[in-house]
Order: sequence, then structure tokens, then C-alpha cells
Amino acid sequence: MKATIAPTPMQLKKRGKGVVAVPGVELPELTAEKVRETLERIRR
Repeated sequence: MKATIAPTPMQLKKRGKGVVAVPGVELPELTAEKVRETLERIRR
């Protein structure tokens, strides 16, 4: 299986002592449940 990740526009923003990548568009929340569901689906 090969997965292609859709490019998402990002901006680098200073946060605290470091820099983080912040998406330029609204993205759905990544929950532990969604990760579990995805892992179970691709393991089959």
C-alpha cells in the first residue's frame, strides 16, 4: 500500500523558545481514536 499525503500550506511561527509549523487552513482534530481506527484499517 502506498499513501500520498496531500500538501498543506504551513507557516512557521515563533512559540516560546522555538518555532512551530502552523497550518494555513483549518484541519480536523487528530484524536487517539482516529489514529487507532486508521492503524486497524491499514493492518488488514
